[in-house]
Amino acid sequence: MKPSIVAKLEALHERHEEVQALLGDAQTIATRNVFAHYHANMRS
Repeated sequence: MKPSIVAKLEALHERHEEVQALLGDAQTIATRNVFAHYHANMRS
């Protein structure tokens, strides 16, 4: 696989893990707008 594709996939994977952690955070869940933002981010 091309190094550029590998780098993009790694970046997407890292962002996915970050957003998953934020979605599981009680403060994020308590703030409806923030939760909706990250949830939409996960869907795209």
